[in-house]
Amino acid sequence: MRPSVRITRFLAVGLLGFSLQIVLLEILHRYLHWNDLLATAIALEATLLHNFYWHRRFTWKSNGPLPVQLYRFHLTNGLFAFTANLLLISWWTRLFHMPIVLATTLSAMLCSSANFAFCQLWTFATATPRHTPNTSSTPLFP
Repeated sequence: MRPSVRITRFLAVGLLGFSLQIVLLEILHRYLHWNDLLATAIALEATLLHNFYWHRRFTWKSNGPLPVQLYRFHLTNGLFAFTANLLLISWWTRLFHMPIVLATTLSAMLCSSANFAFCQLWTFATATPRHTPNTSSTPLFP
């Protein structure tokens, strides 16, 4: 797959995931009056699972081992997204009194390049097959 196609698909999945994150964040924070960091964490986890599913099926079309890929996705994208989003959103909303949706938008934009790199280089990377010589014509006893 050409890099431009993969990046376009990555951004499309990310946009859908971001939309889910914003809707959940608004429901949990504005309407259910949850703490902003708890609402952010729940919305992020739902978005991570959404993005993992669609990146695996659509962006990378991977049939690798699901538990391994899910672990890698959470270890890289999840850990990075949680840390960066919670720190940045907390900083922007508390210090600058920025609305939570704007803070979330800025944070997602800043994190997307690193998330693509994590997925491309490790989470969905395919193992390069090693060259194994054809031993069918090799005599048992030289």
